[in-house]
Formats: sequence, structure tokens, C-alpha cells
Amino acid sequence: MGQHSSSSTDRWFGALGGIAFGALTILGWAFWAAPSFPHLSPGVASWSDSTASVARYYSQHSTPVLIGCLLGTIALAPLLMFTVALYNRLRAAEGGSGSWAMLTLIAGVMVAVVHFLFLSFLFQAAFRPGAVGAQVTNAMAYAGTAGAAASILYATMLLAVGVATLRYDALPRWTGILALIAAPLQFLYIPSIFGAEHIFDVTDGLLGVYATFGTFLPWCIAAGIAIARSAPATATAAEARATGLTPAAVS
Repeated sequence: MGQHSSSSTDRWFGALGGIAFGALTILGWAFWAAPSFPHLSPGVASWSDSTASVARYYSQHSTPVLIGCLLGTIALAPLLMFTVALYNRLRAAEGGSGSWAMLTLIAGVMVAVVHFLFLSFLFQAAFRPGAVGAQVTNAMAYAGTAGAAASILYATMLLAVGVATLRYDALPRWTGILALIAAPLQFLYIPSIFGAEHIFDVTDGLLGVYATFGTFLPWCIAAGIAIARSAPATATAAEARATGLTPAAVS
């Protein structure tokens, strides 16, 4: 009875966490990056814009930016729920003490910490941009969007889930394949710190945003749905699949 209750809780955590985190973060990003939505212009100030342009953007659109940051902050709670559900699902599939499950947990918690830091800087950028000066606002905006260092956390989380899924059937196989496809794409954040702009811009670039965050967030939503719709793999069955034996042979 206790094990069934725990499994049910994990399903709710996984489904609600993955879907809510992805949806709230995408909505928050839309408030921040497209304050006049559905009109996409003016768009968010990019790294290639002048200091004055960046400060002007945050001054003119401080309210939608703050709303976006608030939504992103609320999304941190579902992210933690999702991370716990992933950890429990992977740990059960690995037999109760899995290394991939622990790696997923650590990376997921660190992703939450990084998001907290990003949002804190963006809150400050939009709080009183007219009072602190253009250079301060510009620095806060840079700090709130620099995803290069965080790329290893996104990639590690996706890699760990992908390997555990394909090896132990912790989640539906397609979930693991998508995670392994998205994992290396997270490193496309890195060129921005070496001055790469436009397509690699971490605010509006095709590779700097949509190939990185644009794959991570939809994967979280898809994984949340997968957790809700699939039963946890038992350790015996998962180990049998990993070693190529039948469950009867293992038992």
C-alpha cells in the first residue's frame, strides 16, 4: 500500500512538475522577450545592442519583465517536484541506489539554483532601471542571461536521464532518445561568451536560445507527461533488460 502511494505521488510530481515548469517558464520568457505579444516587435534587448538600448528596454518594459521573472520564480517549485520524481523513477529502475539517478537529482537541483540566480539578476535589471544607471542595468541583464556556465548542468541532467532510460527503461524509450539529442545542444550557449552574436545570441538567437532552452523546456513537458502515463519499471525487470536476460532468469 505504501509503495503504491509513493508511486502515485511520484506520478503526480512528475506530471505536474514537468508540465508546470515548462509551461510557466515559457510563459515567463514570453513576457520578458515579447512584452507586446502577439506582436514580436519590440523584442528583448540582445547582447549586440548598445548599453543605452538595453537600459531603455528594461525601463520601458519593466512591468512585463517583472511579471515574466515572477512566473519563472513560481516555476522553480514544479521544477523541484519534477526533479524528485525523476530521481525516484530512475532509482527504482536502477535497483534502489543508482548513480544515474543521483546524477539527475544533483544536476536538477543545480538547474533550479541557476534559474534562481538568473531570475534574481533580471529582477534587479527591471526593478529600477532609471535610477541605477544604464551600465548597472546592462550588467544585470548580462548576468541574467549568460547561460554558458549553466550548459553543463542542463546537459548532465539530460544525459543522465537519457542513459538511465535507454539502459533500464526508467521512462518510455522515446523520452530517453530525445534527452540524448537535446543534451549536446545545450553547449550552444558557450559561443556567446566568446563574443559570438546574432545566431548564437542567448537572448534571441536561433542556436543560442531556441536550440538550447527551446529543447530543454519542451522535453521537461514531454517527460512529465511520460511519467504520468507510464508505470515505474521494477528493478528486477530493468536489470534483466540491461543485461539481456529474461525477468524469470534473474529471479
